[in-house]
Amino acid sequence: MAAAPWILRIAAAAGLAVDAAVHARLAGQYDLVTATISEGILFRAEAAAAALAVVLVLLWRHPFR
Repeated sequence: MAAAPWILRIAAAAGLAVDAAVHARLAGQYDLVTATISEGILFRAEAAAAALAVVLVLLWRHPFR
């Protein structure tokens, strides 16, 4: 069962990658929605956070139990 944690990590990374791509693609459509900062900026921040999470999920070393 040593492969199960890696399968879960890859599945989580794939979901986060889709999240990052969708937010990055839609960010331009929300630039006109503004208050203090635009929704587009928030979408780009979400895309960046999801992309960072992909890297962390795949590369962070921690013991499997």
